[in-house]
Amino acid sequence: ARAEFPELTTLKHGSLTLSRGASVDLPELSNIDGVSLYAGPGVAIRVPSATSYNHAGTGISQNRYLHAEGVGALIDLSNVTAITGGTRYNNRLFVEAIQGGQVDLRGVQSITDPAEGDTDHRSIDVVADGMGSEIRLDALTSYTDSNAYDFDRGRYSTLTARNGGTVAAPQLTTLAGVNLELGGTGTLEYEQMRSLTHGRINLWGGQTWRFSSLENGLSTEVIVTHARAEFPELTTLKHGSLTL
Repeated sequence: ARAEFPELTTLKHGSLTLSRGASVDLPELSNIDGVSLYAGPGVAIRVPSATSYNHAGTGISQNRYLHAEGVGALIDLSNVTAITGGTRYNNRLFVEAIQGGQVDLRGVQSITDPAEGDTDHRSIDVVADGMGSEIRLDALTSYTDSNAYDFDRGRYSTLTARNGGTVAAPQLTTLAGVNLELGGTGTLEYEQMRSLTHGRINLWGGQTWRFSSLENGLSTEVIVTHARAEFPELTTLKHGSLTL
């Protein structure tokens, strides 16, 4: 089945769910703030006119999802240039490619959970899980969670690829408040990262992880389990920790 909404320009605070064998083109839709998008196997959701995405929470404990699950599932937001989180307590955004799904955010330059509002229990999580799953963040340079320091009140934002999934973020150099998880079962570029502050680096998988560009690890927790880690350029781990 195919759905067309040629004149739709706003879907603010709404949601769109497509299951197997459907597709939708939304050529004029530009305001997608607060929207959740769900694409199932063989489903394509394309929103070429959207240039930004904001969680736009209106109350506490609101989640938003950009979720593509299953082979052939695609959410195409390739012209979005910035993603911004919510400003209310426990506002969370999940960007997820699961079991072969794809989320195309190739134009996004920044992901930011802002300092405004109630920053407790907030996060923006980016997860690719399963063979063929991919999240494209080709232009991303900055990923910031403004008030992150644990997995409770100051919840980290998590970035990971696992079980054959891929997060393509080759230009990502600056991270703050992010929980970076690398276990060797997925693909995620990390060698270009220069600064990861107020966050967490969790490494495992029985291999060598060489952070050849990382210089600043201020207030970051580094955990290495059944693996080897190398940080040849690291100059600062002030207020951080290293656990082997």
